[in-house]
Amino acid sequence: MSALWQGRHRFLRALRVYLGILLSSRRLAKQIRSGAYSRDGITALQHKVHTENAQRLFQLFQDNGGTWIKAGQCLSGRPDFLPPEYIEALQPLQNNVAPQPFHRIEPALIRHWGEHWRDRFSKFDEVPVASASIAQVYKASLPDGTQVAIKILIPGIHALYEQDLVLYRILARVLATLLPQLDVVGTVRVFLDSLQQELNFIQEARNVTAFGQLPHLPRVRSLTLLPDLSNADIVTTEWVEGTTLVEYLRQASPDTRYELLSLLQHSYIQQVIRFGTFQGDAHPGNYLIDQDGNLVFVDFGYLGSLSDRERLSYINLILATIDGDARSLQMALRDGGFNCLLDDLFSSRLLELFHTCTRKEGQNIQFHQVEKMVQEVLDSIRQRRANVPAHYLVTGRVFVTLTGLFKLFGVVPERIDIRAILLSTQPTTDTK
Repeated sequence: MSALWQGRHRFLRALRVYLGILLSSRRLAKQIRSGAYSRDGITALQHKVHTENAQRLFQLFQDNGGTWIKAGQCLSGRPDFLPPEYIEALQPLQNNVAPQPFHRIEPALIRHWGEHWRDRFSKFDEVPVASASIAQVYKASLPDGTQVAIKILIPGIHALYEQDLVLYRILARVLATLLPQLDVVGTVRVFLDSLQQELNFIQEARNVTAFGQLPHLPRVRSLTLLPDLSNADIVTTEWVEGTTLVEYLRQASPDTRYELLSLLQHSYIQQVIRFGTFQGDAHPGNYLIDQDGNLVFVDFGYLGSLSDRERLSYINLILATIDGDARSLQMALRDGGFNCLLDDLFSSRLLELFHTCTRKEGQNIQFHQVEKMVQEVLDSIRQRRANVPAHYLVTGRVFVTLTGLFKLFGVVPERIDIRAILLSTQPTTDTK
């Protein structure tokens, strides 16, 4: 209970905001049932209430900081869980994280490397090149001139996590009672599991090495770990001189945009259906384009892992989509862990969505049509109160990010020759 007491101010602030949103939502439902509004009036009213509540939630995550910002980032990738207004309001949390002053970060360097830690470097820039809710990244140079990136865990974040762990679980149970139509407990559990992984820098160092050893596609790169400069609070890797994918694409030609986004898409397909291991933090800032035009993955706090059964369910899902076979799609979803969405109507609608997203005649695809269909599928999931398997939530965030990037740069992907990809990437153990 000491953790709960220490975090009581954040807990009470969160409870006050959540109850306010709940009461507001119930008033909205009562107004809709009153029959006083037309269909357009109901849509406008829903948009107004959702927008106001979404802003309150955004402010809560900003005020509570730390792991709460991470929670907001997680929710911003959950369109199956929240209405679009919330997704839009929480998106700024992906980028707008104020950096911690260096005097708060330096104790971690002193603890591991001593008072004379600067002797390890010929140059150390105290202004972070990247700031996140749990860590910050700095650029430095070794005595031999090698440039490195140093990711440092924000001191005290583990203590905050222990406090918030209790708070999240209590809030999840409260909200699960008030919102039985949503899998609140399951969603919180997935979030806490991923957050625990991201706080484990020993594991992240292993992830860097493991991901780099995979036989990636040409022009897809990982990072090289410097193990002697990595520990429980610090992960040091080579410095990659490059530009974030989004910044690079803003200046690129249409052909280059198509080429790089297709490479990112193909890489994820390979990671999921062949390796069963994939970079699970699909944040646009986690992809760089280096000076040679390579696509570089740069963050490995969360490395997704799929069992053989789960990985094969994705392969079967893709093949069912190509064949237009709704029954096979149902079986693939079942094997992947779904158990509430196996009716013909849902499978047919999902199949139509997949075909729309991969239609070869790209000029006929309108993104607003795709978005409408995605929303219908997500509404079906919510209405059925389906318990979405954790691995689908993570790969779903990847899908949402990729779709958003294609939309942002006006690129319509051609239908991918999935069969050729499967034949060239499927492990030999699966072809016996």
